Amino acid sequence: MRPPLWMTRLYAQPRSWLRAIAHRSRLEAEMETELASHLEHLIEDLIRSGHSPEEARRRARIAMGSMLTSKEEMRDSLGLGWWDALWADLRYGLRILGKSPGFTAIAVISLALAIGANTTIFSFANQMLFVRLGVPHPEQLRVFRLTGDDHIAVREIKGHDVYLSDDGHFHLGLFPYPAYQQLRQNNRVVEDIFAFMQPPNVDITAAGTPEIGKAEFVSGNFYAQMQVKPQLGRPIEPADDGTPGGGAVAVISDSFWHRDFGGADDVIGKTIRVNLTPVTIVGVNPPNFSGPVAADTSAPE
Repeated sequence: MRPPLWMTRLYAQPRSWLRAIAHRSRLEAEMETELASHLEHLIEDLIRSGHSPEEARRRARIAMGSMLTSKEEMRDSLGLGWWDALWADLRYGLRILGKSPGFTAIAVISLALAIGANTTIFSFANQMLFVRLGVPHPEQLRVFRLTGDDHIAVREIKGHDVYLSDDGHFHLGLFPYPAYQQLRQNNRVVEDIFAFMQPPNVDITAAGTPEIGKAEFVSGNFYAQMQVKPQLGRPIEPADDGTPGGGAVAVISDSFWHRDFGGADDVIGKTIRVNLTPVTIVGVNPPNFSGPVAADTSAPE
């Protein structure tokens, strides 16, 4: 089965262009030969029509126009016009730079510093925002923010991450739990919505010695949606969300596990106190996971 005509043309054009670029000298020679042949044939036709050789040559050149114009038209038909213009600009720029070595050195150093700075910033941001999360497909994660005017229902949540912009709109980055439940129940846009919050530093008592650390409160579907599997024990699950009569559970960080429990496997089931509240350890996070807001890995998560 032969391919359609449009597909044949689609493949033929790039091949013709590449062939013309790779064999430019031969292309120029072929154009010269073809134009000269056309000119000679036109002169012969004019001579046969009764014109003298000199007059026939003059009329033929007028009819064909400038040889350079004809060659430019042939180049444009092959798509070489923009390439020639680009190559000419590059050569001109190199000649100008060569005449001003001091300016050239400053320009090169400036470009190198700018490129290096941007590369460093991008690498740092990529490490902080994506790689450091230690989860599959971090680019698919989104953080919700509530924005509204004077008619917004919620304007204050214990003073957390709520501000009024110059345009008179309220912006909230922290949702009340009922609002989160409503959002998740009516979600028709994303795969799922999970909740997390990092409170101020908390008091943590593990081996009888209180310490100040960081913790994150997460919803039961947090680990399933982040696609994080604890290296030991189990993750926090939807069944752990507000189970009547059930106690609080935690998945601790790898460094907290090794520092306070010596990396012992029997850490599962032990109890720690977070702000005097008993919390049962059900799992240990993998070493490369530090939570959604990159919490201090020295604290339970």
